[in-house]
Amino acid sequence: MTDEQDEHEPGRVEMNIKDLIPAAWQGHQIWMSSYRAYGVPQNKLLAPDPFELLNVRCQLFWGGAPSWKTRVRMEPRVDGGVLINVEDEGFQQAPDGPFLMLMTPTEYAEGTTAEEETRSRLRSVLALLHLALGRNIAFDPLGDLILTSSGDVTAMTPALRNPTYDPPPNLPGERRQLISGLEGAISGLDEQQRNRMELSLQWFFRAEETHQGVDGFLMHWFALESLAMPGSEKIGALEKQLAEVYQLNQSDVRERFRLGKLYGLRGDIVHHGYHAPIHSRVLDFMAAMYWDLLLANLNLAPYRAAGAILAAHDIDDWFPTRK
Repeated sequence: MTDEQDEHEPGRVEMNIKDLIPAAWQGHQIWMSSYRAYGVPQNKLLAPDPFELLNVRCQLFWGGAPSWKTRVRMEPRVDGGVLINVEDEGFQQAPDGPFLMLMTPTEYAEGTTAEEETRSRLRSVLALLHLALGRNIAFDPLGDLILTSSGDVTAMTPALRNPTYDPPPNLPGERRQLISGLEGAISGLDEQQRNRMELSLQWFFRAEETHQGVDGFLMHWFALESLAMPGSEKIGALEKQLAEVYQLNQSDVRERFRLGKLYGLRGDIVHHGYHAPIHSRVLDFMAAMYWDLLLANLNLAPYRAAGAILAAHDIDDWFPTRK
């Protein structure tokens, strides 16, 4: 506790984070995520016991939650390039208040699925806490840290898609005319068709924002499903539309566009809880298929974007191999 206490204010409890880590986790990396809570008075958080959920230790406290401040600045260059600056402002503590800290063991390393699996576990716990205790139990995320057994701390910043990974915007007059074509075609849809189209675009936007992992895969799939798989036809409807775009029969489309693999991967994730390592290029391929199908549904000239990817790459190398 602090040395001085106001008679009307409860004392401030100092906690050592290492004391909150279960003995069974010693020797492991510990992922820590802190969230600001709202509506919790200080006198409710003097010495709350931690609680466990899905191998995550949850600790409510009043104090200053730890975080690592990182600022990413992107500076456009006159030649169209981008200069990316990452500035570490170092370890900080948020002003005193009610916080929730989540801790869980992890085996993070570059090139593994540990980060995605850990983030998925934490999202599951947050969903349960929101349902059981209310949304304000974890309202404002402060960031993620990894504490190693040696005491080192690593800041885990949100994934950022490097803009140099993608080509520059396509600005010739032909593409500007395409924008007018999209506007006219969407305006000509009836209300039900337009609602379905706009819903699929909302899912595609979320997929582009997520741009990685299982979440990105599922959101791309939802975008494709709401656009091109009406009723009970599902994958057959998608095959039929791609067959028309590429002038192929459906069996050839199924094999060439790996629709069986994509549908099987979706099933493994949704029905069997498979935490698949999703290659970013698989998401790019799904986005290209979405573009092909969007133009087809609007009766606009095809660009055959997915076909261009198939012509340039062996996409089988991008699919995960289930062990």
